[in-house]
Amino acid sequence: PPRRAACGSAPTALGMTMATKLALAATIPLTLAGSLWVVLPAADPPAADPPPVIAGEARFRVGTQVVNPGVEAFTATTDRIGNSFLRNGGYGFEPPQLRNKFTAAADGENSIAIDRTRLTGYDSYREGIYDGAEVLILRIVDKKFRLVRRDRVAAGGHKSSGWVNKLGGDKLLAPTAAAYTGGLETWSRPEAPYWFTLVSVDKQGRQGAPAAAIRFDRSANPVKTAKGEDEGLVNLQRQRGKNTAPVAPEGSGPAAPTGLAVATDDATGQPRFTWTPASDPVVAGYRLLRSDTDPASHAGYRLDLAGTASSADEHIRAGDMVIVRKELLATSRRTHLTNRIYDAKAHREFLPEGIDFHADEDPALSWTLEPHAADTPVVGGGQTAARFDIRDGREFAIAPYAYGPSSQHWWPTFLPDRDYTVEFWAKADKPLTVTFNLTGFYDPKGKNVVAPATFALTTAWQRFTHTIRVPVRYDGNGSIGGYKLAVTGPATLWLDNLRIVEASAPYAALTPDDLRMFSEARVSAIRTHAFIKTGTSSYSMTQLLAPAGAINATSGNTLPQTLAIMEQVKARPWLQVEMHMAPEEWLAFVEYLAAPYNPAVDTPTTKPWAARRHAQGRTQPWSDAFDRIYLEISNETWNGLFRPWTFDNMKDAATGAELDRGTVYGLFQEWFIDQLAASPWWKQAGLDRKVEFVIGGWATQTKPDGYGQRAIAASPRSRHMTIAAYNGGWDEGEGPMTQSDASLQRILLFAAQVGSARSRDFAAYLAAEKTAGRGSYVNGVYEAGPGYALSGLNNQAQMSPEEVEGQAKAMKSLASGTATLDSFLEKASQGFVLNNFFTLARGRTHWVSHTDVKLGGHPHLPFATIQLFNREGTGDLLGVEVLDAPRISMPAFKRRPAGKDMPLAMTYATRSGDRVNLFVLSRRLDKHPDPASDGFTPTTIELPFASAGKVTLHRLTGDPRTHNLDAETVRIERIELPASILAARAGGSALRLDAASGADARGLPPAATLLYVFEGTK
Repeated sequence: PPRRAACGSAPTALGMTMATKLALAATIPLTLAGSLWVVLPAADPPAADPPPVIAGEARFRVGTQVVNPGVEAFTATTDRIGNSFLRNGGYGFEPPQLRNKFTAAADGENSIAIDRTRLTGYDSYREGIYDGAEVLILRIVDKKFRLVRRDRVAAGGHKSSGWVNKLGGDKLLAPTAAAYTGGLETWSRPEAPYWFTLVSVDKQGRQGAPAAAIRFDRSANPVKTAKGEDEGLVNLQRQRGKNTAPVAPEGSGPAAPTGLAVATDDATGQPRFTWTPASDPVVAGYRLLRSDTDPASHAGYRLDLAGTASSADEHIRAGDMVIVRKELLATSRRTHLTNRIYDAKAHREFLPEGIDFHADEDPALSWTLEPHAADTPVVGGGQTAARFDIRDGREFAIAPYAYGPSSQHWWPTFLPDRDYTVEFWAKADKPLTVTFNLTGFYDPKGKNVVAPATFALTTAWQRFTHTIRVPVRYDGNGSIGGYKLAVTGPATLWLDNLRIVEASAPYAALTPDDLRMFSEARVSAIRTHAFIKTGTSSYSMTQLLAPAGAINATSGNTLPQTLAIMEQVKARPWLQVEMHMAPEEWLAFVEYLAAPYNPAVDTPTTKPWAARRHAQGRTQPWSDAFDRIYLEISNETWNGLFRPWTFDNMKDAATGAELDRGTVYGLFQEWFIDQLAASPWWKQAGLDRKVEFVIGGWATQTKPDGYGQRAIAASPRSRHMTIAAYNGGWDEGEGPMTQSDASLQRILLFAAQVGSARSRDFAAYLAAEKTAGRGSYVNGVYEAGPGYALSGLNNQAQMSPEEVEGQAKAMKSLASGTATLDSFLEKASQGFVLNNFFTLARGRTHWVSHTDVKLGGHPHLPFATIQLFNREGTGDLLGVEVLDAPRISMPAFKRRPAGKDMPLAMTYATRSGDRVNLFVLSRRLDKHPDPASDGFTPTTIELPFASAGKVTLHRLTGDPRTHNLDAETVRIERIELPASILAARAGGSALRLDAASGADARGLPPAATLLYVFEGTK
């Protein structure tokens, strides 16, 4: 933001020095400043920051100029939505979809060389898992993406074998070391061979040829981490511009140590290596390399294609984007995953949801995913059902965790005032009894018994249901409970759609509690976070367009189920869909949304996806239900957390130009739009006018070369360039907020200290683009609201339960509620169109809008203010001048810049016809930073109308530190006021905040949100 100019200190007519006015202007959106402010070139800052200054009263003038027309209700992101007691949405037993994205590492004809780390998923995926996968090769040619080849990986064509650096990075064994114990993770595969070698590395990073490889056979005994495994390691001191790559051609570095031998360390089960150190003085140390396969069979890292290139265009070029797609009806950690993750949680990545063991490890127990017959009676069965073959007399059970006590907030809690339904489809190879019971607190053998149930299976598919009601709520701090669905073998069991739901609504529909939550939220659009962040175990378009539950990786949410909820609560769709779809999948998407289907004329052959929609009970196109649809591919495509669905730099194959990843994103977005527009229904159904495409930018990159700016410049058909705008948290690098007054003051000042400067930068860039004849887009926010630190993100240390709870109390306080609305309205004042709250969901900590139903289900205070705007405050946003205001200067805090003379009160106004909505917000605390301050601000607002027929105040006041985590102790009050509270003035009227106007005799209360609604204005 502009720094304070060095100006004279003569008082002005408004009672403020010019220096103060300029500093205040730097913190207020220019569109609000009107003609009052003059911004001078930035000058050097004073030698020392002045201390905080709080003085004076607040005076605002609401004008008639519209600075953002037709501001609609704010939007919200949701994760899994719909009726499911189970956090994962239940078990539909659908095939996982292995999808990944790579960059070709070298030119080739019918073979794609790929970086080892990417192809193996950091040493996770074994050679062969990609055999048979479909491959799409995309290339940028003259600033356009082209699909230059489609093929498949040949049988045996997935090559993924070589040496892995066990020590990682630039860690080396010391050059004088002659022994080392370690090399295996404690969860690595037992009773398996491993190969090891050592290589010498010189001080320039050159790596020599490896020593003769040795084999180590791990026993079945557990492996422990060797004591001091990292002791004695050294770091290669790299010299910029002088070091070669860490892996140079064999022989270019020093010779390897000799006499490498291995034995089992009796204390740990780890390999114990010994060797004779190299004598060459250039050796900086040794790398320990490991392989799951005999080095004699190492084949490198590539995908050999089944087909043959038909032209030079189809040859692989270094830098090509490679998307692979494979449906996994069966997986095995023995054949598909590396030894490293054998017993790690990651070995479950490609198991169907609901199955926690691999099918090829127990001769007496196996499973397969069996496709449903075309005429299956299973309603909503999707592609497959699970078949379990129990070949001995054991009890086989599906028995996951499912519920917890009311003291925790991760697992749901059964409530004794409602019924729950257990439902599933099943059949067997013979008459068979299935039993169901809850485990843990409600176990049949305990004190709080929920009666078990039995079901009689036959050889025909049947739907089974059972109603349960718990006798008491599970309170206290006990362990997590679950359920158990069990049969006794030998038998073959087929199972599908295993769920527990509230009996008040069908599966995946809105329960009465959630319907009330969504209806009261009044959001203008719902953003679908359940469909993204899927990683490499994702979904296909077939699954996305299936009935609820018949999908992998989205906790049961599918497009038809989600659209039905959006239609029910009158919210537009903001659809996030992973970018990995093939062209025919995008065509299916458009046909499903928009093509009409008349059974008398159309057939499943001519319109297969419209027929699918019709068969699901939706006779009219979904696109007819909405006036607008927002479409966004994947999520934060700059953020490595969401790999592989992110973008990297690429080269234009025609010009050789290096393209930054933001530009690549924009060009890919244009290719994506082309795939949709290729459908005959795109224009016929008006989707070319109804669908608005969203670019997800990067909040901290505010300059013209920022990620989002480059992307939107490369995608002229995209309408929205959006950023995140969280108040603090890990996104801002601020760590966890606390309940201290210093933290609360930072929360209250976020819009002034951080948000407004960013908004001005993005608004200025857009204005410049429009001046240059470009810039047909609008700015927006894809995620915002209170920000949170999370253990492990942005190098955040492990947070204690007390820190998590303290953060929740701070970020869901009354102060945060006012600050959240302030941030949203500040963005709107700079012309931002979409402003999205993250997330509309229930919980206690982190990114949620409402409490759990067990605590009342009411909104947390940050969303209460958003909901207030959505219900009462939409309309044309009017310009507001800050005539005077108490102000504060704040020092820099972590990545947050220092703030100078920031207003401690702010006003926003909207107009709809003869109705004017006036928001008056306090950014002030009592007793901080001045312990003697009561935090009240005398406030007067000049209004552009003379009178109003009706005045209503919506008031959110109280102790700024208060929260509603445990009960709705603070509520928005509605007060009818006499129209006589308006005082006459030339050109309009004035509102004085006092007891008569529903505020306080002392003025605007600390951290308060006041909304005055004036109807029938003249």
